[in-house]
Amino acid sequence: IINAHALTVQLVPYPEYCGNANGRIDCMVIGGVPPYSYVWSNSATTEDLFGVPSGTYSVTVTDLVGTQVTQQATVSAYSAYPLWQDLGQRAFCVNEIGEWMAHAV
Repeated sequence: IINAHALTVQLVPYPEYCGNANGRIDCMVIGGVPPYSYVWSNSATTEDLFGVPSGTYSVTVTDLVGTQVTQQATVSAYSAYPLWQDLGQRAFCVNEIGEWMAHAV
């Protein structure tokens, strides 16, 4: 007999910057019976989701005894990387030819 705590899933999204499909979602699983399997709405099967464009993604986590939990999170989109400076705020992105471009925010 396996006695386990309830399976819970917490997702922490990180934004996509500059339209580069570089967003991610960290997945934290608590309880249940390891090992866990992961199936994301974009067909990825990794614990965490990397290199995704902005949008809403869901993951179904299944533990060893077949308990399933589905959660979703939204990756936001930002047009620039934020950089904080003592004298103000600037945001940067790489343009089409690889140059860094500064934008005031």
